[in-house]
Amino acid sequence: MEDQTPTRGKRRIVCLTGSKEGAGKSTVALNLALAWAGTQSRGVVIVHLDPLCRDDLSPQLGLTPPTLAELMRAGTKVTRGGTRPQVPLSQWGVGVLPLAANPEEAKRVFPGEARRELERLSLTYDLFLDVDPCSPLRRMALEISTLTFWTCLPQRAHFDAAEAALGAGGRSGAPMVLVVNQCNMPGALEAEDMTASIRRIPSSDCRWMPHERRIPELTNRGKLVVVEDPHSDWVRALRPLLGHVMES
Repeated sequence: MEDQTPTRGKRRIVCLTGSKEGAGKSTVALNLALAWAGTQSRGVVIVHLDPLCRDDLSPQLGLTPPTLAELMRAGTKVTRGGTRPQVPLSQWGVGVLPLAANPEEAKRVFPGEARRELERLSLTYDLFLDVDPCSPLRRMALEISTLTFWTCLPQRAHFDAAEAALGAGGRSGAPMVLVVNQCNMPGALEAEDMTASIRRIPSSDCRWMPHERRIPELTNRGKLVVVEDPHSDWVRALRPLLGHVMES
């Protein structure tokens, strides 16, 4: 059982989100969290704020965790002498917290209560918030984050959606890094068009993740890219993102 007493060190809450589904946000979150956990002593927990409660990360880490909703419910019991459910960590020092057991329960997770629970968890763990584009908790996640990675594909619809969301006050006060995932995938925008689109998006920086054809294969086999193929160009491209996390 993991020690969940508060730990010393700088607290980090990293938000990974985007404007559209299917940009590889969860894949980036999982592998970035694994890479980050290997650099320091604090445990790392990925909190999957998906209102549909699709828990596709826990099986990849071989974990059966409680949900964020379960931890929130346990909060009042602890003050009455009860015990709080433990957050299990994998062999790589990374855990996962799904939002809730089902979408109906997820509707009863409100931003204020969720924020308090996440801030409590951040006393012990570095948090990576994997936030679905349609999550009603996204504004809260952006507000408490020390760094945000906004993930998109190299497609005009993704860039236009990012420009609309971030240009309409969607940014938080924390640094916002645009991550163009699978940047040289088949059908990607030409480099000149991508550059013009990115210039219109308000962000602190832009990072490029190359096309990695093995990601779907490894994911379908329940394998982790950063573990199975640590020398791939895609994994190497995580290093600048780690630098942003270090500075946050």
